[in-house]
Amino acid sequence: MIAEDVTDRDAHRRRLCSPDGYRLAACPRCGGNVLHVHDYIERVAFGEPLGVPRMSDAPESRSVIVIRYRCMTDDCGATWRVLPAFLARHLWYSWRAVEATAIPGPSPPPTVAAPAPSERPLRRPVQRTIARWCGRLATAARVLVQLFASVGTVALGAMAATLGLDATREELVIGYDATMHVAREQQLSALAGHIHRLARGLRLM
Repeated sequence: MIAEDVTDRDAHRRRLCSPDGYRLAACPRCGGNVLHVHDYIERVAFGEPLGVPRMSDAPESRSVIVIRYRCMTDDCGATWRVLPAFLARHLWYSWRAVEATAIPGPSPPPTVAAPAPSERPLRRPVQRTIARWCGRLATAARVLVQLFASVGTVALGAMAATLGLDATREELVIGYDATMHVAREQQLSALAGHIHRLARGLRLM
């Protein structure tokens, strides 16, 4: 599951302070309403600023702690990992880093200026990685356009009709941004979260 309202590390850290911060209201598989914290795992998030430093913080790694819940309903037991929106599924870099290097436009690159003395500069993707992202964005978005045409809002349906079935994923990103007026540095994360909400498991990239 993707928490679409958690767009940076500081918001994520606040949610993690409580076991209920990310708890689902019901199990998406069976509808059961009893979900317990299962465990905490680490996810790599290269290219993501560490957030506002605090005096009490220990040196922070580039990984992000992700919480998993388990449904306690008999005969279910499904385990759900809840990702903050800024983490890209199946990628080692955050959405912010992908957007800054693979999407044309005014979005600034990931924050790399004047790191604190104890911090390493943010890891930047190599050109081969950027080329791979650009290649994925250049592929057809037919399934995703059909998804928005069939189950999206009226505005998103109109967007899908304008784009047509031959649109690329990059054109879908630009069309979605123009339709939904997405905030800077959230073009990819907002679209990826919306796609996952409509059809869990479908990927933007």
